[in-house]
Amino acid sequence: MWVTSVDGTVTRVDRVAHRVIDTIDLGGNLTSIVITGPSVWVGDQNGLVHRLETANPSTPPRRISTGAAVASLAMVDGDVWL
Repeated sequence: MWVTSVDGTVTRVDRVAHRVIDTIDLGGNLTSIVITGPSVWVGDQNGLVHRLETANPSTPPRRISTGAAVASLAMVDGDVWL
């Protein structure tokens, strides 16, 4: 399970053991999150979408500039939409 926090972090939680596995500081005001199998996508109010790799969360996230705050993200047929 992946969750965002108001402090700008994304945390991976083991639902069975009830413990934190990873915490990644993305900074900024995170607004939305969607998981597409190999990736976790996180939007923020600064107009960025951050792509994290689920298999290796320590890999630096890829950042995509949208030019405007990301209000929400959705996955449709394997594609991520703003």
